[in-house]
Amino acid sequence: MIYVQKVFLLKLLIMLALRINAQHAQELDFEGIHSVQLYREGWNMSYPILELRSSDKLLFSFDLVNLPYKAFNYSVVHCNPDGSPSGLMYAEYADGFENIPLNEFAYSQNTVVPYIHYTLNLPNDNCRFVLPGKYLLQVLEAGDDTPVVSAFFYVINSEISISGKVVRAIVPDKILTHQQVEVSVSGSLVQEVRSSSDLQVQVLQNGRPDRIGSADKPDFISANSYVYKYSPAFLFEAGSEFLHFDSRVVTYKEIETDSIRYENGIYHYHLPGLGSYPPMIMCIVRYRLIM
Repeated sequence: MIYVQKVFLLKLLIMLALRINAQHAQELDFEGIHSVQLYREGWNMSYPILELRSSDKLLFSFDLVNLPYKAFNYSVVHCNPDGSPSGLMYAEYADGFENIPLNEFAYSQNTVVPYIHYTLNLPNDNCRFVLPGKYLLQVLEAGDDTPVVSAFFYVINSEISISGKVVRAIVPDKILTHQQVEVSVSGSLVQEVRSSSDLQVQVLQNGRPDRIGSADKPDFISANSYVYKYSPAFLFEAGSEFLHFDSRVVTYKEIETDSIRYENGIYHYHLPGLGSYPPMIMCIVRYRLIM
């Protein structure tokens, strides 16, 4: 069930990835193109994700700096989770035209360096998506088949429910350096998956495509859900996640504390490998490291 597979992948990106703008956009080897952006319209820090058959739109833009006007076309390609073309015909995943002129542009006004700002909204009257999945947007100079800009975006199906949480790593030598992501996939479409090998779940750390974990074998399976609890692919280097220490008692140290020192009216708790941390309140304190 190849399309169900893509639904899971894309919905998961919403639940677990931090939304970082333009992580999936690339300026390719073309002189003068800068400031490539792709995000959901109205929120320029959002992840490039559309819900199928919704009113959502993506805004794509770039600048052509210090060069005269150039005519560009754009196209969209349906892809596998790894970014390679899925091999589907255009009519199978979109309504409209394959190679469309990019007609929305504006010249800069009163700037030291002149530029032309090109914009594109997706979907539009010339390009409407009919399948969920990972898509590649390509911009080409008119009359040339070589892309000058490319960017990935995602179309999701909301019939799948994804839940996820970040927990402390259980691997002994990675407790202080890694985070484990637990994922549960459920919903009516899960029952259409013939076996767990038909399902691929991917997790992006902080929305970064260069930090991605992929798993196709869940740890637990029920009638309508797949649970990935201890997958090594979802163990990310990221510092200790929500380690606990108890600062209610100052007469002796708990196992999570190396030592306790009293200085200038403040109790300083020395935590394993973290230096000195003076708690602001006398209670169980939760802290998180971000690397």
